[in-house]
Amino acid sequence: MRIRQLTDADAVAAGSLLARAFSASPVFVAAVPDRDARARLCSPLFVFNVRHACRYGEAWALQDPDGILLAVAYTVDRPEPPLTEESARDLGFTALSRDWAPELGRLGALEAGAASGLIGLTEPWRYLGAIGVEPRLQRRGHGRALLAHIIERAGEMPVGLVTDHAENVPFYQQAGFTILWSGAPAPGAPGFWSMATEGARASDADQVSP
Repeated sequence: MRIRQLTDADAVAAGSLLARAFSASPVFVAAVPDRDARARLCSPLFVFNVRHACRYGEAWALQDPDGILLAVAYTVDRPEPPLTEESARDLGFTALSRDWAPELGRLGALEAGAASGLIGLTEPWRYLGAIGVEPRLQRRGHGRALLAHIIERAGEMPVGLVTDHAENVPFYQQAGFTILWSGAPAPGAPGFWSMATEGARASDADQVSP
């Protein structure tokens, strides 16, 4: 197995893997309760996210000797440039937002509320948008290998993330992340944890919360 950097040409395969890994996540269930609709949304959404990361950050995969993707992760540098109309169209976001505007609005509101717990991280920093493992291959160390690679690539830059999986919190803590905020960003919303590598918080932002 080896880790390699992804390009736009890998976006469909990588996005499909992430959709399989995350379609049942609490935030997606809350935003899109219908399972079939959720499955139809998740794949193009993650394809866009991988393409976006290839342009404004980095996307990586752990693959087997035959080139089959086993796990995928992507990061985006913060602050990042605004998404122009041309970039949105090229990356597929224009069509995605046209077809899924209500669902994306609900999803974005939940994630933005949780991500506000990362306000005050020392810039520049890297946002770990997702790290997903093919469901049948989970709990074999694939995600841990990719996470270690992401942290190494960041160097001195802090790495921040948001998770809605309580069981993943110890996984990130063991890798050096600390909890900056936890809770529900809105009444009835699923719980979230905003986390970052140690020492990432700016001293005057300790009390920030959604």
